[in-house]
Amino acid sequence: MVFNMDMINFILASAAAYSGLIAGFIIAKLTKEELEPGKRYFSMLMAILLALMTGLTLSYYSLNIFLTIIAAITMLIAALKLDLKRLDIIIYPLFALLLALLSKNISYFITAAAIVFIYSLPAAAEKNNFIRTVSFIPLTIVFYFFTI
Repeated sequence: MVFNMDMINFILASAAAYSGLIAGFIIAKLTKEELEPGKRYFSMLMAILLALMTGLTLSYYSLNIFLTIIAAITMLIAALKLDLKRLDIIIYPLFALLLALLSKNISYFITAAAIVFIYSLPAAAEKNNFIRTVSFIPLTIVFYFFTI
């Protein structure tokens, strides 16, 4: 298999996006006493970032701005009601798929990667299973091969 430069850039950018998991895990281990007061804001931050990812993806596909805003607000409300800590088995593969789909446009891809990085910080801080969480990085690469 021949690796072209786009694929290498995608792999590196995806690894950088998911490095928020590693950073969040390290920060959580080093700052246990400061982590407790901030945990009440983690779910809110994660819900906002899911809504931003929804809006970004729908705007990439040129959906009407009104419908995009409604979908993002709906995602925000749903994410605030759900326990996002238990849904990482769905959210990270979804992020992987969205990163692969948005990789055709560098602006959208960089923005999506930044959202994944920031989302991963509080998500990893609340997780105890580091290996399971980081295992989603190869899934991103697999999705990329199906979208090219």
